[in-house]
Amino acid sequence: MEILKTKRRQILIALLIISTITIALVIWFNRRGTKRAVVVDPVRTHTQIPEYIKGELPIQLAESTVKNLRIPNELPIYSYNPKVITEEGALSIAQKLGFIGEPLRAPDVLEGTKLVWSDENASLWVTPAKSFISYYLNSHVETSSSILLPESQLLTTAQNFLYEKFGLDSIQITPTNINYLIEAENPETGLVNTTKEKANIYQFNFTYKDVGLPIMTNIPSRQIIFVYLLPEGTIIKSEAYIIENLQASPQKYAVKNSSDLVNSLNQARLLETENDYISLNDLQTEQIQNIDVQNFTLAYLLNTLLTESSLKPVFELSGNIRITGSSANFARLLLPAFK
Repeated sequence: MEILKTKRRQILIALLIISTITIALVIWFNRRGTKRAVVVDPVRTHTQIPEYIKGELPIQLAESTVKNLRIPNELPIYSYNPKVITEEGALSIAQKLGFIGEPLRAPDVLEGTKLVWSDENASLWVTPAKSFISYYLNSHVETSSSILLPESQLLTTAQNFLYEKFGLDSIQITPTNINYLIEAENPETGLVNTTKEKANIYQFNFTYKDVGLPIMTNIPSRQIIFVYLLPEGTIIKSEAYIIENLQASPQKYAVKNSSDLVNSLNQARLLETENDYISLNDLQTEQIQNIDVQNFTLAYLLNTLLTESSLKPVFELSGNIRITGSSANFARLLLPAFK
């Protein structure tokens, strides 16, 4: 009897082990053959772009413009931390740029107190709450037509300025592109794009290496880091938003393809015009006769109006514009890149 009980117990144990293995294998195969559905959070992927003009813009786009666009299928969202700029840090930057003494303090309700140094030659504005540095010459500098440094030398000059004066890390930033600029016919309207041959100001733009793509601000012509130089190498202006701890989201999100892009032009927001000073808040849609988009750039947006510390992809659209009663002839728009 005892022997029979022992055999029954062994058989039961064996059956239990076989059942357990069978169930485990079924579960494993089911999991292996089933792909988890990717849930896209529309709130997370929504890209907030300033909207100054209400209504659909009259945008024209030649199909050939987007035909050969190389667009990745998906991209991550980047989180970051604004780098803390202490008053001691701001003072160190000022001293490296040749300023003497304590700063003036300019209160700003939206951006926080600005620290300002200024003399007869140049000005420096540091906004600690925004981790923002702006330096520019106070007087117009005549360009020497007899001196034209190679672009590679101008780039090195711009990089050294950012490393030595602003304290940026050479390991973290990389150049993206050059804008060729010239003064507008009406100097009060600032600078306008031109060809390399006609340019008398070179704008070298930089981005953070971890992102790779250009990073636009709410004024698209001013990328997150840039330096203006004259052809002989004089630096006349530079701005930088200092950020750190860039982290890509674990999940990547679908990006509009060329067809999606064409079909979503109603999402484009006009953020900048050239060759005339226009308050976009006062501009009515019916005043815009036409926007002829000729160029696209895939980039990320640093929306300086938000407290959210994230970078989301956008398309920068640029081309000719016609506005009733205005000499403005060039426009830049931003369009969300996520589907």
